[in-house]
Amino acid sequence: MRRKDFSRYKIPWPTDAVRRDFARRAAALHDLAYASARERHVMEELVVHELEEGGLARLTSAS
Repeated sequence: MRRKDFSRYKIPWPTDAVRRDFARRAAALHDLAYASARERHVMEELVVHELEEGGLARLTSAS
């Protein structure tokens, strides 16, 4: 919601302190989400690499 949208409602615009606290907490959550996405990407690349290097053949021939 944009600041000018608040004028249509009887909702006060948050103070600078509240907005800074929200930004700090949101940044921490964003960092966690980014780290999780990066980890997923690395794991996906590992699986693809192993399959390309014959990992699937090793798995199926071992059975």
